[in-house]
Amino acid sequence: MFYATQDTTGRHIARSACIVAYEDWAAIEDYLRAVFTPLDRWHLKIAEGEFSDYWLKMSSEPKVDDNGILRCGLHDFRPFKADQLIVWPPGLHGDDDGSWWITPKAPVMVAVFTG
Repeated sequence: MFYATQDTTGRHIARSACIVAYEDWAAIEDYLRAVFTPLDRWHLKIAEGEFSDYWLKMSSEPKVDDNGILRCGLHDFRPFKADQLIVWPPGLHGDDDGSWWITPKAPVMVAVFTG
């Protein structure tokens, strides 16, 4: 499985980015190149994106459901299963606001403009 997002600035992945999953690399490339003009597509490379601190920040504790999906209220963290996520509870990260930080373990690919 490959993961990607179009919600980026360069290699930096935006907080709360929409992340998609595809089973083949060609689909990931098509998804990432789709937001660029045909001329710009010649100046792209597909690279692993970077999160600044976290992907999602939750104010209450996420729980794993019977299907192995991490949930927090009405929110789930698909396309990832719970064991594919890093969850930092309050006190184990930079903020002291009582929040949980969630970030994928798997690489999330992005399109980087090189031209």
